[in-house]
Amino acid sequence: MKDKMKIIPSVHSGVTEITPDKQALLCKLFHFKALRPHQLAAVSAMHAGRDILMTVNTGGGKSEAILGAKLLNPEHGLHVQIEPLRALQGDMRDRMAALGIRVEVLNSDLSPLQFSTALQKIKHGAVDCVLTTPEQLEKSAVFHALNEISVSFLAVDECHCLVEWGGEFRPAYDRIGSFIQHLDSRPIVAACTATLTPDAEKKVRKSLHLRDPVRICGSIDRPEIRQLAVEIGTDLTDRTLIRKERFSRLKSVLKEYAKDGSVIVYCTSVTQTREVTEWLQRKGFDAEPFYAALPHAEKERIRQRFRTEKRIIIVGTSAFGMGIDKSNIRLVVHMSMPLSIEDYWQKTGRAGRDGKKSISLVLWHRLDFNINAAIVGYSGKKYKKLQRLRDFLQCNQCFAQQLRNYFGQSEGKTCGRCSICKPKF
Repeated sequence: MKDKMKIIPSVHSGVTEITPDKQALLCKLFHFKALRPHQLAAVSAMHAGRDILMTVNTGGGKSEAILGAKLLNPEHGLHVQIEPLRALQGDMRDRMAALGIRVEVLNSDLSPLQFSTALQKIKHGAVDCVLTTPEQLEKSAVFHALNEISVSFLAVDECHCLVEWGGEFRPAYDRIGSFIQHLDSRPIVAACTATLTPDAEKKVRKSLHLRDPVRICGSIDRPEIRQLAVEIGTDLTDRTLIRKERFSRLKSVLKEYAKDGSVIVYCTSVTQTREVTEWLQRKGFDAEPFYAALPHAEKERIRQRFRTEKRIIIVGTSAFGMGIDKSNIRLVVHMSMPLSIEDYWQKTGRAGRDGKKSISLVLWHRLDFNINAAIVGYSGKKYKKLQRLRDFLQCNQCFAQQLRNYFGQSEGKTCGRCSICKPKF
């Protein structure tokens, strides 16, 4: 898959690329033939002491990009990385450990003794990287331990969560910037995600107090993913009949496209998740349900199956998938209308990380809008985003062009393969 990337500094960046020797060292550590353009740009900027704001598609190697500068400067203080979910912390812990990095995780799973031991290791310089959440940074003991040892790099992974999850849901996201400002020595700050609208970018810059960040922006295009949307039951209002048509469409697409890899089926609610899973199991499919209220051990068992087994179907709410590092997801199905274009694209982007042809399918009915409006509210930004998604699904313009426009990129050519460009599938 060919990389398309541009670097947009807020002012002329003045950043010199790291030397070929340093590039070769990172390639050896990461087992790469060469750094991708956005990885080289990110490492070079952070190595030169610059903040970065990076949007690169899922599977683009953001983790290596933000770790590179630390690996080149192992003696320069602590690397702190903020992850929104424990599952992401677990993935990153394993990646860092494989690179020989001494890493500690700070989250609510730790017992008081484990937590105290981790803080002591940090204070005594026995830790290279700390993986944590915004909520942990608000603890006085955590702040003092990190401040005492000096934080050299601070990365906010999945920084779109700052926009979508701040406020009443997770107010600690709104206070990451304050944490940074109160440190005795300001770290180099990296904010990265797969999707960020121009308005969201402004909030991230302001909230984190980014200083003249080098803007690294990858193309939103994912040519390996064919985007399909089907409005089901256009003449139906009976919910039982609508559900029956959804299931029929799901069965057809699974038989056609789920032969060579794994599948994620996204549902709006826990009830729908259970219904779809039970239906698939009755039809002989190997399907597992996933939602936030499942016991921790059960969620870990399902995640492990998904990581290691080639053909498996996960039926889940939005609680599943962020940060899942699996290359052969061939099909992502949205069983009903997502909540926003960002929500749709974040989930869709989990398909085809190996660059092979994959499918994203939205099975939506006009009543889905009312159900989702009850979830997000009938006014405000989330309601407007829901309206934009409905417009996206109903519009007769190429999906790729609409996405580029929405995320602030040049509209460009039609993709030639979405539901608009190539209706039959």
